[in-house]
Amino acid sequence: MGYDGTSIRDIAARASVQAAVVSYHFGSKDDLFDSVVSRRLSILNVQRETTLAEAIAQRQGGPIPLTHLIRDYIGPFVEAASHGNPGWRNFAALMGRLANSSRGADMIERHADGIARVYLAEFARTLPDLSKASLVDGFLYMVSAMLFVSAGTDRWERLQDLPRSTPRDPELVLAHLVPFVAGGFKALQSSARS
Repeated sequence: MGYDGTSIRDIAARASVQAAVVSYHFGSKDDLFDSVVSRRLSILNVQRETTLAEAIAQRQGGPIPLTHLIRDYIGPFVEAASHGNPGWRNFAALMGRLANSSRGADMIERHADGIARVYLAEFARTLPDLSKASLVDGFLYMVSAMLFVSAGTDRWERLQDLPRSTPRDPELVLAHLVPFVAGGFKALQSSARS
């Protein structure tokens, strides 16, 4: 069915409530969808803001190490998708799809770009040789990798010939993903210097 083929009535039926209740509390289907995205992203954004504020205070105004910035941004999402309830796993899969759709662009702008800009400013302090375009490229590649490893596509399992839905340890994911992304930023930095 997909988004366009699903009505408020369909959503209400799956939630075992009356369609009028859903409409009363959320308005249109677009408003309901936006509320779902906003609710989860606001939780992640608070975690990211708190962690970043602690890192800034600890560094006393100095630049934050690159791997700390990467982990502080992607860690909450990876951990929520790995340890969270099925709602978080579904949200991770949803965000992977939204990131690649025109429908998702407005929602991501409203609910994720604010914290992204705050982190980008810190990335710029840590990697002063990089142009804004290169910083944004590296940041978006980081987000893409974060979304893929969290989306629960079972590709990781299939390529290792493991049973589907084999749980992934989020610490192991981060232990691999953080240095991988850091290497990408460092490669961009080397290109900028040459």
